[in-house]
Amino acid sequence: MRPGGSIGVLLWCRFFLQAVIDTAQNGKETFEEILVLRQELDTTVFTLGRRAENALQLIRHLYKSPAISIATVEELLKINRNPARELVAGLESIGVLEEITGFKRNRVYLFRRYLNIFRERQVDSKSVSKRNGENKL
Repeated sequence: MRPGGSIGVLLWCRFFLQAVIDTAQNGKETFEEILVLRQELDTTVFTLGRRAENALQLIRHLYKSPAISIATVEELLKINRNPARELVAGLESIGVLEEITGFKRNRVYLFRRYLNIFRERQVDSKSVSKRNGENKL
């Protein structure tokens, strides 16, 4: 065994375990933020009246696939174009969806608030990495 080898292994283990702790904490915080968003939307969606049931079903889908088109809404919910447009417009009005193409046809809508949770977590984890890199073990 080379001199200082056991110290190097201990330092590596400490680094690795700290990365596991940071990743677990980040995952927990992300999950908590998603739960808060879901609870808020479950309440807010009832302002859409008779469209609330379809809105909840669509929002559940958006957690899996946060970008959607009117055609996809029609297919997913098995509804016609006008009800799909009205539903999407309602979700836009309460801040769930945001149109991102700027087109008049073939528009794509994004569940930006959900995606922002991950974007913010990514920025936070980069700042943690920098701090950990500055503090030599």
